[in-house]
Amino acid sequence: RFKEKVIIYGDYDVDGITSTTVLKKFLDERGLNVNTYIPNRLKEGYGLNNFENGDKYFGNFEDDQRSKNGIYLWSPEIKNKKILNECYFGNWKNNKKEGNGIYIWLSEPNNKRTFDEANFEAFVGEFDDDMYRKGTYLIKEGDDYYLYHGLFDREGRKSDDNAYFYSSKNDSLVHGRVSRDVFRNGYIFIFDSNSGAISEMAYCNFDKEGNLI
Repeated sequence: RFKEKVIIYGDYDVDGITSTTVLKKFLDERGLNVNTYIPNRLKEGYGLNNFENGDKYFGNFEDDQRSKNGIYLWSPEIKNKKILNECYFGNWKNNKKEGNGIYIWLSEPNNKRTFDEANFEAFVGEFDDDMYRKGTYLIKEGDDYYLYHGLFDREGRKSDDNAYFYSSKNDSLVHGRVSRDVFRNGYIFIFDSNSGAISEMAYCNFDKEGNLI
């Protein structure tokens, strides 16, 4: 009776648009001054976005930027007879990886898609401003695996006073201080290849290149 304006905030999916239309018609017939608002799916909602370069994103948007939760798939790329794949599952803020997530990079022969001949990198943990911050980083190169668990600095380098690094190449584990991608000191554990038990243990220091002192 006060002739105030009414706005219906709808949704962009089928049932959302339908219910918005039905409600507006119902209120119009009763003499109300009604407007509707349907949010933009890509700018304010969620859904699938296909980019011109072949990349794909499925998840949430805020102000036309990737936000909250989403999955990003980079377009496969072929280099040196190998196909490269990248994907990220996790949290976003202002189009950047922010918060908890999983990043995977995979390189495998284009004509023989087998895991044994593939190389890959994977990170599970926290991201800050599109960079690794804290978590577990795994690398596979040929038949060898390398695993790091710890913190990263603002430039994405391994830097932690309480880090772990495992190498399958020599079946060893290092626990100690790493700075700018290089271990400086800590305990080295060597495992027996047959039993898996610790066969040797020592406290060591390393130089700037990561060599034993």
